[in-house]
Amino acid sequence: NPIQCDCTLEWYLEQRSDRFKLPDVCTGPIGYECLSPNELQQSQLPCYQINEDNNQTTIKNLCEKRVK
Repeated sequence: NPIQCDCTLEWYLEQRSDRFKLPDVCTGPIGYECLSPNELQQSQLPCYQINEDNNQTTIKNLCEKRVK
């Protein structure tokens, strides 16, 4: 099953702080049973919506509800 957009995880990956320890994520891509959050890339979380119109691309972070 694909990785879900998890806003807590998305925030964690953005911070990348040693103060936070997260358990392994067990909804990794096919072929992985579990993924350590440390091995996970922010881009792997489907938390971004890309909109293209009139040659302008906007990337919306579904967690922050704002346009990046």
